[in-house]
Amino acid sequence: MKIKFIFLLLVWCSFAPDNFAQKVIEPNKKWMYAIGQSYPTPEINHYDCLIIGGDSVIGSKEYYKLYNLYNCEYEISNLKGFIRETEDAKVYFLPFNEAQEWLLYDFGLNVGDSMYFNKGEYYMYLDSVGVDNTNRKIYYLSNQNNENLQWIEGIGSNIGLLMERIVGGFQVFTCCFRNEELVYQNPDFSTCYISSGTINSTYKIFKATFKLSFFPNPANNQVTISNPAEIHIKKIELIDYSGRIIQIWNELELGMSTLNVQQFQPGVYILKAETNEGIKIEKLVVR
Repeated sequence: MKIKFIFLLLVWCSFAPDNFAQKVIEPNKKWMYAIGQSYPTPEINHYDCLIIGGDSVIGSKEYYKLYNLYNCEYEISNLKGFIRETEDAKVYFLPFNEAQEWLLYDFGLNVGDSMYFNKGEYYMYLDSVGVDNTNRKIYYLSNQNNENLQWIEGIGSNIGLLMERIVGGFQVFTCCFRNEELVYQNPDFSTCYISSGTINSTYKIFKATFKLSFFPNPANNQVTISNPAEIHIKKIELIDYSGRIIQIWNELELGMSTLNVQQFQPGVYILKAETNEGIKIEKLVVR
């Protein structure tokens, strides 16, 4: 009987998520956002923070309180809702004054799995899992509309903890802190606090996303860049999943241009295009 129990325990461990050690939800964790006006006058109005507060029991489930801090000031806050993380690496959010919680993340997904998230608002499937230059796992998801999303181990998503979008302006997730120690910084920015003088570049990241496209993907020999707005592309970096830059293309032609990828090993890469209207990042599969 004892041997059978040990065998079952080993089987369970082999299938249990190996990334739940880096918890998303921890006491005194804080996510910081820059909130700005809409284009053509994209200026930062203020900073918002989401912060984990004390614990709370609702029904039979244990949650942490999640507060929204206007301008990241502790004395000006409101209860956003309740959030919890399970041992099988799922994160649930229960909005304030609502009776039903909804699934935010499932870090136990396997590549190829799909699921509804955020009250069914997101139907995403997991394309691949890589690591960034800090050895933190990155989960690359997409949906039937070819919309992309990244989940970041121990942090949440690349657009913030609750993956919310605002109306009448824009919101940029900049940094995550634990007990005031910086644990994650948006790689597109050199600082958590973006000054008004640099917010044009911040907004243009979103503009550039809709003007550049790469095809075919997956690719065998070459990748074509469609650039109908003739944005000036300063350079394109090909980055492997360890975070290493393995190729740089400089000063590409306007309109339509191609990248030769025949010499690279089959696998999953990141294409990072730096333009005069911002940064475009897209996953590339080389066959």
